[in-house]
Amino acid sequence: MTIRSHNPPHPGELILRTYIEPFEGVSIASVARELGVNKSTFNRLVNCKADISPEMAVRLSAVLGRNAESWLCSGQVLLATVLCASQKAASAQLGATPSL
Repeated sequence: MTIRSHNPPHPGELILRTYIEPFEGVSIASVARELGVNKSTFNRLVNCKADISPEMAVRLSAVLGRNAESWLCSGQVLLATVLCASQKAASAQLGATPSL
């Protein structure tokens, strides 16, 4: 039996695909204004260059819906996946078996 790993999308990718791209007139700049953050701050999140902070999670919850905890968890799942992959790569380089 082969277990295939699945890398979850970055929360910024989810925001872009779900809340911005499908709607005419909705842009990164317009959502940033609603969130009360700089366009560059939101742009970094949407372009997967920044993670969701607790403050941003609260803002996303107020503007886009879902609860703040779910926004934070979506980022944590990605971090856990990256950490696991890094541990496996390091173990392979060191010749050790990863502990789970």
